[in-house]
Amino acid sequence: MMPLRYQILGHLLVGLLVGYLLNLALTPPVPEIERKSEPFVTQRDMLAVTVTLHRSAAPEITDVQLLEQGRVSIMQPGDYALVLLDADGEALYTNSFRATFLRPGEPPRLADEIRRIFVVPYAQEVVRIVVAGPQGSDEYELSK
Repeated sequence: MMPLRYQILGHLLVGLLVGYLLNLALTPPVPEIERKSEPFVTQRDMLAVTVTLHRSAAPEITDVQLLEQGRVSIMQPGDYALVLLDADGEALYTNSFRATFLRPGEPPRLADEIRRIFVVPYAQEVVRIVVAGPQGSDEYELSK
């Protein structure tokens, strides 16, 4: 028979192993699109979404391209939002951003529209892209 201290140590190790395995089994997997939204890391299969923003009209999605790899755009939170939706209309990815309608120069000039390109994560579940702002929204259906 083993000494009591070795039996206690063995039970503690078994308890730790069981706790680790339970935690591993009960932790939900991280969705692919959430892993790809980490900033400053080059990821595979991203989308380049070109958006035209108007001062007095709804924004427009003018182009969407699938990129072999890219880094997610860092956006300052604001009145506009870029949303990736699945077939059920559930948001898989949302990021708000701010738009400044000023053209660079001395002095800066007010612009009626600006164009921005955002790199966002892509997953097979994404079927629609929505850009929304204070004056309305626009949708883009992805073709598979």
